[in-house]
Amino acid sequence: MNATPERTHTANTILTDRLLLQIPAGQMSAVLDIIPSSAGGIVLTGEKATALHPSLRERLCGPLLIDRRCYAGGKSRRKAGAEPISRAWLDAQRALDVPSVLTDSGYVGKEDKAALQTVLSQAKRAGADVTAVLPLHSSWLLTPWVDHLVGEICSHETPVALVLEHRSDPLGSIRAVSGLRRLLERATVPVSLLSTDVSGLGAIAHGALWAAMGATSSLRHLYPEDASPPPNTGTPRRHTLVLPLLALMTVDKILEGVQATLEDPDLMRDVWTCDCRVCGSRTMDWLATASPTELAAHTFEPLLHLHEGITTLLPHQRPGSWLAKCKDAIHRHHELNAQRRLSWGVPKYLQAWVKSYATPSATGRA
Repeated sequence: MNATPERTHTANTILTDRLLLQIPAGQMSAVLDIIPSSAGGIVLTGEKATALHPSLRERLCGPLLIDRRCYAGGKSRRKAGAEPISRAWLDAQRALDVPSVLTDSGYVGKEDKAALQTVLSQAKRAGADVTAVLPLHSSWLLTPWVDHLVGEICSHETPVALVLEHRSDPLGSIRAVSGLRRLLERATVPVSLLSTDVSGLGAIAHGALWAAMGATSSLRHLYPEDASPPPNTGTPRRHTLVLPLLALMTVDKILEGVQATLEDPDLMRDVWTCDCRVCGSRTMDWLATASPTELAAHTFEPLLHLHEGITTLLPHQRPGSWLAKCKDAIHRHHELNAQRRLSWGVPKYLQAWVKSYATPSATGRA
């Protein structure tokens, strides 16, 4: 099935400004049980993501995208950018009537121009409904490589979805944020983000077509090929959102914050009380016993409200709104540290976004 220009235009309309939740394929049913089916949209992830039961597809009112994620894992397991994409994989997505077909691209390493060209040229030939998934080494957002990246994306004239590699926070430096902003400003085709975190809102504010936030830590960035995810200690670290701080925190850290704030009703109300569907105006200490799906829902729903506040603005107003939210979150961090004797660091991505406005062209070596 080939895409028509009308279908591609409709797909872009459906996906414009969307904040999507990226989940493993096996979690679709649990997520739909707790998150409104029309909210944002879903990115199903993994080899079995196209084997979706029709009843689940019918329950999802928002857009559905499929990411094979064969670019992840160690060097011996991850697919290389020079390898061919699978036509069968593309057709399986089309059979699910997805608004945009995502390539099962391989990883594009440091200075690997050939792999970048291979991914983009294959996506271009695959059809107008195809988005090239670009899993990138972190250096591709830095000078001079970001300019080469922009040039290749524009010359191939195919939409792209970036997957950014880093050990912890791909957009935790001013140079990376500035490079992303440079790319979004100069690209002449739609640019989106897969496997991102809170910074996905900043990307949308600066012109990204859509962004997909991972429901788990492993889906919020791409671990480098020479690194492994945090070791399995028996009890996985469970993260969820503290919206006033614009931070994803472990539930243990949230418990620490609540305990430190018990005698301050203003901070308890303003920072630690949440009125999302799963919290129901409870204080966030209950999240210590929440299920993984409840943690994801608590993260996603408040971000959707924040996202709505940004995307209802005119495009030229959105960066200023995102900057104000980052500054407010940083102020909240300092307030908690000062008043409650906590020693929490401000998330690097918040500082990077704020500082990038002072030096918008600051890109360089990592």
